[in-house]
Amino acid sequence: MALLAEIALGIQAGAAHGASASSARPQAPPGARPFVVDLDGVLVRTTTALESALVFMRHRPLSIFWLMVWLLRGWRHCQQRIVQVAMPEVATLPYRQDVLQYLRERRAAGQPVILATSADASLARAVAQHLGLFDSVIAGDRSGLTLARKLDALRSRFGPGGFEYVGARSRDLPLWRLAGVAALVEPSRRLTREVARSAEVDRVFGPARGRLGSLVHAMRPHHWLKNGLVLLPLLDAHIAWDRSLADRAIEAFAAFCLCASSVYLLNDLLDLPNDRRHPENKSRRIASGQVPVAAALTVSPVLALSAAMLAWRLSPAFAATLAAYWAIMCAYSIRLKSIAPLDTAILAAGYGLRVIGGAAALQVPASPGLLAFTVLIFFSLAQVKRYSQVLRSESQGEVLNGQMRGYTALDRGVLVALGVASAYSSALILAFDLAAHRGRLLPGPWDWLLCALLLYWITHLWLKAGQGRVGADPLIFVLRDRVSLTLFAAMCVPAYLAIASR
Repeated sequence: MALLAEIALGIQAGAAHGASASSARPQAPPGARPFVVDLDGVLVRTTTALESALVFMRHRPLSIFWLMVWLLRGWRHCQQRIVQVAMPEVATLPYRQDVLQYLRERRAAGQPVILATSADASLARAVAQHLGLFDSVIAGDRSGLTLARKLDALRSRFGPGGFEYVGARSRDLPLWRLAGVAALVEPSRRLTREVARSAEVDRVFGPARGRLGSLVHAMRPHHWLKNGLVLLPLLDAHIAWDRSLADRAIEAFAAFCLCASSVYLLNDLLDLPNDRRHPENKSRRIASGQVPVAAALTVSPVLALSAAMLAWRLSPAFAATLAAYWAIMCAYSIRLKSIAPLDTAILAAGYGLRVIGGAAALQVPASPGLLAFTVLIFFSLAQVKRYSQVLRSESQGEVLNGQMRGYTALDRGVLVALGVASAYSSALILAFDLAAHRGRLLPGPWDWLLCALLLYWITHLWLKAGQGRVGADPLIFVLRDRVSLTLFAAMCVPAYLAIASR
């Protein structure tokens, strides 16, 4: 009876749309075999159940306890309860355009197209309604659509060899054998050979390539440069470099890189709906489906655990600092990024924690002046980032509203004032901190030269931001900007002389 209920559900799901589309659709030629396609990993480059769970966690982070309670009653029950309160936006899911085009060609030729998936029935119907390609939907009821039940449903409706099937995983082998004609999505060579032994392979869509490279890119290694702040306490203390300090510095740097990448992956997972609506961020590796959600969910905690183990080897104080950084950044990703101006203050605090962590790992003191300088200069950079987002939102209308983090166009003047004031204050603090290390009341000539170059760079950055040339990430702009790179190279000379003259 449950099997018949599933089939009836599929027929009813496609009836509403099929009734309106049948007149525009060519009549199926006699004997035309239905074309059956799976959803997760085939029609979309993601797992819809995991996407629903992420939406649930993003909007109800304090209700994660209910996930554990629902899981006690089985994954199917948990999936249904999640979809009742949180469902991914089907219009922004990362659909495979090559598969969609293939389906359109088959349907234009009069071949029935059917969506058969173990995903939640309401989600499957929403996808079918959005795409307008399917004659019916076969999805799971409360008991779930397992592989065995899916086989029974297709066998009873079409019989052996009576349909064509599009799948992506090795567990679909029984379905391909039953269908007789197969299309494969990003299969391995081994899977393609296995399917070819028992079915006619009609089409192979894009073999999987570059998954590891895409995952590394999603970890944002270009942002690891920021973790070099762990070395600042060592430079500030003017302690001679030795092998033991080098080893500890490398380990501290690596721990922060692993921890930061863990947070970056989590942030992209929780930001999927906003990123997919964004004209630029929709190409991010996770949002576009190049990195599977399941892979990011697995790698993120592994990176965090690896960072914790590495940090504990250095010192408990460093491990505690790193844990505080991870917790604060996770809270930022889940909720605090939408609270202005707390968001930029938290970003600046994250850079301050890098300096504190470096001092703890290298067992050197971190001066209050150095800490204040770091927080203020990066607070200014955070204002640059938000200011650039507001400018892009103004120029592109409503498209970027989900990325404005609680700011409006009226806040541009405030962002500029906060950013410039904090940057200029950081330069003044740096000058007097360098002078204090030499026991002087006033900074020396090298101190003033270093600060003058820093002020020039900050002014240059804000002018480019006002012209809309900084973009979404100030770090990427700086690494590509010749003026910035030249100024940083020039700062190295007075910085060295200022430190060496202590």
